[in-house]
Amino acid sequence: MTLWALTAIVIAGYAWAGRAWAWTSLLVSSVSAAVLCLFGMVGNPVAILPLSICVAATILLLRPEVRAYFR
Repeated sequence: MTLWALTAIVIAGYAWAGRAWAWTSLLVSSVSAAVLCLFGMVGNPVAILPLSICVAATILLLRPEVRAYFR
């Protein structure tokens, strides 16, 4: 999980620089993490916090102005 987070931080740096592939990578990463958190909530209700952060990141990445930035 730590490696995943560190990779997401590096990719976010590329996204900040305006690389379109980084937007796609971050979107796939946030959706994948949300799905894993959703499965993790079965045995651990504390996973709602990271789940909500992943959902928020996905929603923010899909906003029209963010998509326009990467076009």
